[in-house]
Amino acid sequence: MKDAWVGAGVGDEKLATLCRIAGAFDRGLFEATGVRFDNVTWTPGHGSGCCHIALTNRDAA
Repeated sequence: MKDAWVGAGVGDEKLATLCRIAGAFDRGLFEATGVRFDNVTWTPGHGSGCCHIALTNRDAA
């Protein structure tokens, strides 16, 4: 999604907000299925990549 937003000309501040919202949606989706979701979303100065996601079993010790 980030690439599409960049291609549409979305600026850095709005892009960071959209990435944060998308990350919150992903968290709700994965955690509803019993998967622990940890992420770092893109922010200005974070580089050209996007977010970093780690999925683990929520019940794992």
